[in-house]
Amino acid sequence: MVFDMQIISKPNGGVSSARNAGIVAAHGRYILFLDADDCYHCEFIGCLYNALCLSRADVSYCKLSRNEDVVKETVLAKNNWYTLQRQSEFMSALLYKMYEFGFYCYLYRADILRQYSILFDENTRHFEDREFNWKYLCHCQSAALVDSPLYFYRVNKNSVTQNRKTEWRTEGLD
Repeated sequence: MVFDMQIISKPNGGVSSARNAGIVAAHGRYILFLDADDCYHCEFIGCLYNALCLSRADVSYCKLSRNEDVVKETVLAKNNWYTLQRQSEFMSALLYKMYEFGFYCYLYRADILRQYSILFDENTRHFEDREFNWKYLCHCQSAALVDSPLYFYRVNKNSVTQNRKTEWRTEGLD
């Protein structure tokens, strides 16, 4: 596999704006995301790519863990993925297992993103990643699930997500 990396410098417009700039600038066939404080298993990209290509699915994804050691120590079985042919199956995982699968656990096909003009809503302050996934998965016929935790999601106590309840309680009190 050959990776083409590009650094994009732009004024701070928020996380959705940054991700959209990356999507627009991307020239490859596939797109994935990594938050700055998280990390991948050393075979994350290869596993998702192989599952996507071999299954001929529209998307591939894996599980996440909030324990870095679990991700680092994951031993991959040869065919540790399976194909979901019903859209309701992979949409259900997005809705009801949100702490097991995050949008950053997905390998997206760039042609689907471009064909349907799928970008992050820059006006959405919370759960913009869930909305993005929902818009993407609505255009998928099948998905390949790699049944291993290959993405380490670091819980940052100072993040917007962790401070959301406080922010919502204090909005409009100025």
